[in-house]
Amino acid sequence: MDKKQLNAKLQAEGYAKFKPITKLDIPNIASEVEYNLLSSILISNDIKPNNILEIGFNEGLMLEKIHNLFPNACINGTEVREDKVNKLLEKGFEVFSVDDEVIPGDETYDLIYGVSVLHHFSDPYSFIKHAYDRLNHGGMLIFINESHRYHIPCLIYSTLRNIWHLEKHFLKITKNKLYITLSELSSNFKVWHDDFFVYHLFPKLNKIFRFFYLHKIYLLNDIHLFIIKQ
Repeated sequence: MDKKQLNAKLQAEGYAKFKPITKLDIPNIASEVEYNLLSSILISNDIKPNNILEIGFNEGLMLEKIHNLFPNACINGTEVREDKVNKLLEKGFEVFSVDDEVIPGDETYDLIYGVSVLHHFSDPYSFIKHAYDRLNHGGMLIFINESHRYHIPCLIYSTLRNIWHLEKHFLKITKNKLYITLSELSSNFKVWHDDFFVYHLFPKLNKIFRFFYLHKIYLLNDIHLFIIKQ
């Protein structure tokens, strides 16, 4: 196995044993927040895809929401955990189990997206280029709610939960390196930071953060990006 295959295996096995830190219904709450952001990007850029791919679909909550948004589109997904793949296959979705950091097959897409997934890749910048190559002309690549090198909440969380072996690649991600990588591919892209989705789990905390404009501080928030293939 090369390092990318080893990392995919580690992510699959590590998160199979991972247990939530709280009994709050985080997946459902988070997916709603993430969907609002993702759908707003698509709508504001007038993206109406026929072929869609989600990278690392996890429980499949976002994939189902995107399916409802674009009911006539062909939607695929990739995931390293077999149990997650089987659940989505049972629901009738065309999803793939992967054991490497590549998109299977040779199909191209109008939309490829991932939510809190890029920082799990051993080489996130190479994967961005790889995913960009699998876009159709005018297609969009989106990654939202990504942890990054200066993300204080993620640094604290990863340390307290002792999951550095699963999260360590976020240390490779910076806004500047993302900007450089995307600018080499297309002039039509955007990189920005905003709400760390966990704040939405606690409305009072989120209100305080917004009142003091803390949601605009890079060190406290997620990073997002999109690029359109020219």
